[in-house]
Amino acid sequence: MLTPMEHLSSPYRPGLEPPSAAPYIWLAALASLALFAIDTWWPQFGWLARPLIWLGTLFHELGHGIAAILVGGELVRLEVYPDGSGVAAYQGVSSTFGRALVAAAGPLGAPVAGLLLFLSLGHRHAARLALAMLGAGLAVAVLLWVRNAFAVGFIAALVLWLAWVAWRGSDRAVYLLSAFMAVEMSLSAFTRMDYLFSPGADTGAGPLPSDTAQIAEALGLSHVFWGSMLGLAALGVVALGAWRAMRLAKLQP
Repeated sequence: MLTPMEHLSSPYRPGLEPPSAAPYIWLAALASLALFAIDTWWPQFGWLARPLIWLGTLFHELGHGIAAILVGGELVRLEVYPDGSGVAAYQGVSSTFGRALVAAAGPLGAPVAGLLLFLSLGHRHAARLALAMLGAGLAVAVLLWVRNAFAVGFIAALVLWLAWVAWRGSDRAVYLLSAFMAVEMSLSAFTRMDYLFSPGADTGAGPLPSDTAQIAEALGLSHVFWGSMLGLAALGVVALGAWRAMRLAKLQP
């Protein structure tokens, strides 16, 4: 029989182990592929996947903004629009390499965030902490950079959801949300393949050159080449996530 102190210090009964994260990664992957198929082949139901597009856009623009800050620039504002487009306005980045790095950080922003969530899935406490830190970081972004009402509302709802799951959710809920977001963010580059290989795009802020076109202008070669490089990098994150799932299936978290 457990004493009261033992009962408070352990959420599991004797003989039970914490759940493995591996099944939740595979479940998240299946759900992501299903939503991708719906958005591709049944566009009339595309609204089901629209929040995931907003999520990918959010981390895409955050990737631009964080990279701009790291190379000595300043992120002025960040916006996400209902159509799934977004803008990160920055200033103070003058070097050619700096501009290319900022442009590349957009398509890689969401996969890198997904990679960090994949790595956190080795232990339930790490996964819970990762969700809490992600929510806190997004709250700071709202306070400092987000300027349009739609983005504020979407990010605020996301922050509340992340905070609730990290604080009150079961270990299974934490694993499922972490795995789902990790898979979605890792695959986000492939949900907009037309943009990755396009010289420009129409956004909520008007026509703008694509990230790969900006890299090509800064470093040379074609935007198709740089789109291929960024796509391969994102694919590497997806492969790492699959490896992580197979490894976790053999190890206790």
